[in-house]
Amino acid sequence: MLTFSDLNDMASRLLQLFQDRGAETCYEFMPVAFEREQQLKKPCSSSACVSPSKSNFISAKKHKKNIDVRIPEHLITDDRNQCVTRVIKTSKQQRRKEMRKITKQCAEPEHTAPYFEIRKHKRRQYEKEKYATSWQFRMKKKELAKKCNQDLSVKNKKKEYFVRRYHADAVFQMKMKEYTVRRYHTNAFFQRKIKEHMVRRYKTDDIFRKKMKDYMVRRYQTDAPFQNKMKDYMVRRYQTDAPFQNKMKDYMVRRYQTDAPFQKKMKDYMVRRYETDVPFQNKMKDYMVRRYQTDPSFPEQDKGDTWSGGTKRAPFQKR
Repeated sequence: MLTFSDLNDMASRLLQLFQDRGAETCYEFMPVAFEREQQLKKPCSSSACVSPSKSNFISAKKHKKNIDVRIPEHLITDDRNQCVTRVIKTSKQQRRKEMRKITKQCAEPEHTAPYFEIRKHKRRQYEKEKYATSWQFRMKKKELAKKCNQDLSVKNKKKEYFVRRYHADAVFQMKMKEYTVRRYHTNAFFQRKIKEHMVRRYKTDDIFRKKMKDYMVRRYQTDAPFQNKMKDYMVRRYQTDAPFQNKMKDYMVRRYQTDAPFQKKMKDYMVRRYETDVPFQNKMKDYMVRRYQTDPSFPEQDKGDTWSGGTKRAPFQKR
């Protein structure tokens, strides 16, 4: 700390400092203390001498509000004057922002980077906690996000950021999957929106359609609960949906005529079910009798199959 015996000495020293240093130099403001001559034990002969004292710091706090030190106008450049005027007229938050900017410009990059990273992390953590606890802050953030999403450039930029982060960050990917599943089960509007999107994409995107088919086949073969669920769904839809019933009948007939392994598989299934399922056996007997009576071409078709060695054989019994 510098102690001056005369106010003119201090002013001369300040003028010399401002003249020697350039306009881009950063200054650190320190408290200024004034003492009477009677309080000084040993007056300094030179214009400035070093004397650390606690009383100077205490008296600086007392007289800090009453001292008005002004820099001569001829030593202040126009740019610095404009900068100071701009900072003084702005709000407290803007002044702090300007001071942080000046500090960042004056300090070296290796010293400023960790500080601002820590500060950024702390601010983000604070906003998260406030968003979770304050209803007003949460509504303010939502309104601001809704307003920003109306701008197409901001909306597209946000989409690109989410896609890029989803593919690069495994933790974020898992988090988004859990959030989507939870929202699908709890939000009816979102559920309907996703269903419509999947149907529309399945009809228009060939690659996505093939991918979904492979996924359903693979899951049906490996997931037993899903297999039972799909069987129940197909049976229930077949019994209640007439267009779907006709569609499935046509598909089974067409596949039976064109697919030899499927034809053999269905024959074995019918024989096995006829031998083990009594209601199905009676049903098939009634069907064969009714068809024999109503279809003229059926007796000629089945003449060689219904009798063998004078003994009537079951319609689906193996030869």
